[in-house]
Amino acid sequence: MGGFCYSYFYMKPILFIDFDGTLCHDRFWKNLDARDLNKLQKFLFTKDSQLLKEWMRGRLSSERIVEICSKDLSIPYDYLWRIFVEECKTMKVPKESLDRISSLRLSFYTVLITDNMDSFSRFTAPSLNLNRYFDIIANSADSGILKLDNDGFIFKTISAKLQSPLSVSILFDDSLKTCELFATLGGKSNLVTKSKDLLFYLKSL
Repeated sequence: MGGFCYSYFYMKPILFIDFDGTLCHDRFWKNLDARDLNKLQKFLFTKDSQLLKEWMRGRLSSERIVEICSKDLSIPYDYLWRIFVEECKTMKVPKESLDRISSLRLSFYTVLITDNMDSFSRFTAPSLNLNRYFDIIANSADSGILKLDNDGFIFKTISAKLQSPLSVSILFDDSLKTCELFATLGGKSNLVTKSKDLLFYLKSL
């Protein structure tokens, strides 16, 4: 009876792991020639941040984004699209980190939580077989919700779904704002940096 009660009430904490800048450091269109890459970065990632947010909320598809960039920057659509899809499918994630995450699933629910684009769910996650390592993959383009929206609503939603409180949960993220918010929710935040990368933290668990 004692063993039954222990297993029934045992609760695994949640391990939230960010993707871009935490698990993966690749960038879109890194194989474009320098001139086109510079134009695109200024347009999409600097000048028009609202366009980027609409993409990450799933309100604009990757096709539509490439169409807009192609038209405004006079870069052939097929060229932009081909490189984009190829790079999404071949983003590099350290095997040692994935192996460590896999081993931690005995003690934690593993959740990949990312403010990302539809391309992540369509191309990146399937190509890298990320579902083998994570119990849940939460992409903002699928839910329409960014991590900072509504005081961390997405974290609360996942916590409720897994029936594991945020007070025993852990976050690894390269965003200081996200780490600060998660701490206010009662969780333990770990800011990923160059000197303290994801694997550094994973090995400490």
